[in-house]
Amino acid sequence: MEWVALSWVLEGMKRATTGLGAMAQFVIEEEMRDSARIVSIRGDFSVGRAREVDLALLRALGDRHHGIVVSLVECEFLDSAALATLLAAYRSGQGRGGADMSIVSPYGSEVRTRLTRTGLDNAIPTFDSIEDAVSAAVARPRLETPTKLFGL
Repeated sequence: MEWVALSWVLEGMKRATTGLGAMAQFVIEEEMRDSARIVSIRGDFSVGRAREVDLALLRALGDRHHGIVVSLVECEFLDSAALATLLAAYRSGQGRGGADMSIVSPYGSEVRTRLTRTGLDNAIPTFDSIEDAVSAAVARPRLETPTKLFGL
């Protein structure tokens, strides 16, 4: 496990310093589809972008009435800080009582392989397509806020 993490760090450093596998432009986009909020992360998601993603996910998780789908379909690289950010956001949503989060990363992609090697795909629901993740998010029951429960 240590070797795998070290290889990711070294790969990220090599990509950043030598231009190998030139780093893609980093973009975070949000959209609503049905009753799911999709947060798409594009490019290289590494330690330098972790705070940005953390803020976007916390903002999305603040809306407890929607499932959160984190799309990594166009994400080209994840380092250990990125993995920790995703896990922390998932746990934060669980702790808030109702904000469900899932990840989309196509089977066979480099990102999915990293999710699988670290076991993150078992900790956070992971899907091959946005459509599957949105369908699952829409199907999950949401907790009503106390004001809605009591008609206030």
